[in-house]
Amino acid sequence: MGGKAPMLCHALLVLLLRHGFALTDEEKSDLVLQQSIEAASIVRVVGDFNNNATCKWPDCAPVCEACDTKAMGSCMVPGVNECPWNAKCTLGTCFCSKGYCGQGSMCKFRTCALGGQPEPYVAGNLVHQFASLGGELPPFNAQEDDWMGYVDDCKKIPLIVLAFGVVLAIMTCTCILCQLECEFSWIPTSPVVLLVLCAATVAVIAFGVTSRGIVVTENMNMMEYQFRRVDEQIDSAVGLAIELEDMEETFEAIVNDLPQSCSSMVPGAKEAMAMASDKAQEKLLEMKQKVMAFLKVANTAKSMMTRLLQSFDLLKALIVVVPMVPLILMGLWILTIGIATVISWQSSNPHVAERADDLVIRFGAGGACCAMLVASFVSAAYLFAGIVTGGLCMHLDTNVISLVTVVNFTDVSQFKFDIDPILEGAAKYYVLGSQENPMISMIEDVERDAVALYGVYENATWATTPAEMVCSGIKKLNASDALTACSKSVQFARELMSAKNMYPYYQTFAHELMCDKMLHGMKLLILYTIIVSMILMPLVALCADVDLRKWERYKMDNYEDHYDMSYEAQEASPFLKNSLNMMQGMQHAMPGMQHAGMQSSPSQMMQGMQAAAQSRQMQLYSYSGNGN
Repeated sequence: MGGKAPMLCHALLVLLLRHGFALTDEEKSDLVLQQSIEAASIVRVVGDFNNNATCKWPDCAPVCEACDTKAMGSCMVPGVNECPWNAKCTLGTCFCSKGYCGQGSMCKFRTCALGGQPEPYVAGNLVHQFASLGGELPPFNAQEDDWMGYVDDCKKIPLIVLAFGVVLAIMTCTCILCQLECEFSWIPTSPVVLLVLCAATVAVIAFGVTSRGIVVTENMNMMEYQFRRVDEQIDSAVGLAIELEDMEETFEAIVNDLPQSCSSMVPGAKEAMAMASDKAQEKLLEMKQKVMAFLKVANTAKSMMTRLLQSFDLLKALIVVVPMVPLILMGLWILTIGIATVISWQSSNPHVAERADDLVIRFGAGGACCAMLVASFVSAAYLFAGIVTGGLCMHLDTNVISLVTVVNFTDVSQFKFDIDPILEGAAKYYVLGSQENPMISMIEDVERDAVALYGVYENATWATTPAEMVCSGIKKLNASDALTACSKSVQFARELMSAKNMYPYYQTFAHELMCDKMLHGMKLLILYTIIVSMILMPLVALCADVDLRKWERYKMDNYEDHYDMSYEAQEASPFLKNSLNMMQGMQHAMPGMQHAGMQSSPSQMMQGMQAAAQSRQMQLYSYSGNGN
């Protein structure tokens, strides 16, 4: 008996010290989170990739050995019953620490096995074409000078394209504005060559706009499909959060009623249960806050995704149309030239034809110059973006891992613990399949803690059974429901973060969209913009100036043969115009009739008046020519 007294005193001293230095709820939560992060940051994979034919990525991903949450001894009396170094004490029972599994009577380091190996990304010809126009992409941890050198290498060819387009636009406009006329005897007098050139250019633009529109529309449809997948998963998350909230409210109502369910026959039962109820309310409040935070995040994500999907058609139209605006404007400008040329060629009214000529000659140079400049900037910008994207895609998987490794996510997120190993490990899991997913390991730690608490509750029947006889409300507490809800949440999170669910997003957005289809759309845009702005547009602008001036001189030299002189007669004499209109009315009103005092028919009179008007107009024209 004398030997037990010092041991009991030692235990009481330990209890007093622990009570005096007890952690607050926030400190306890931080400690648990820190331990979970540290345990998940350790790489646990052993062995090589599984080459079995039935093990295919991403269905067969790295998996860790199952961990049984079993009691590893008692720690009911501090200082007397101590847990092993790799175990922790939870409500008087020892459980293996995070990252360790109970095997027999010992806690052993938890290991994981690799699954199937993801097929490495192989850059296609399009990636090689763009990447060859720039330098070698440096590592993401390279010095600033290395990155500046890479940018300089990537912008050389786009700057050459831009400079060539600007110089060509200025030269084209200078030739037109300074009227540097050229005579080409092989060009027909009529503007046939100009019309053929306009038609060919419009056809090229239409084909380019259509082909790129088809490619980009397919890309956007792929993105929309993936976004809708995310939306469905968000709906599941919202539903799960609502279920957890309902469960928490039910438990809260039961806990609140516990003191009132105690029999008044037992002194102090209500007071003791009230204290226990208050303690339970603290834990339920923590749980409620986490559930509400989870529900808030899920609802926010749902709201954002809903807005995105609602505006996706508009976003799709903008992405398809906006980069093509310079090409579309050039097409409209060339179409305007073609219409004006047809009017100048076919119209017998000299005033209409001259207005059409003036429209092209006066405003054509400015429109051509502006369109060519804008198109040059667009093609150079897209070429630079394509070169950088091609350099990134040459070794896509390695570059993604390197980027995640370089970025300090702890500082960016201002998180109190080091989360960079977690995100680096997750990137290696999703991209390379070379280690376990540390985020899934953290989620599984939550489940093991819940199972441990449930085990303590089940093993404490010596206390709960008598308590049920005094306080009937304890019978309504169903710990298995809480464990089931927790397991359901963990399973949902595990499936959500699995390679089978997440890898298709990476494959779609990185492999297929960014490094293939997006580059294909860029190539089409660059190609058609350069062809139209630097080849066809200058040809159309110069041909329009030369051809229409030549056609204008021809019309002036053959004025009577080309134009209907009645328009000139009518413009020269308004009185004559009215008389002709009146005589035409008389001719239609009195066909075949002759006036008694007139020697000629109305038609003969009208022809005579037209001849006089034409003679007068020729005199005016001859006078105008002599004056010049």
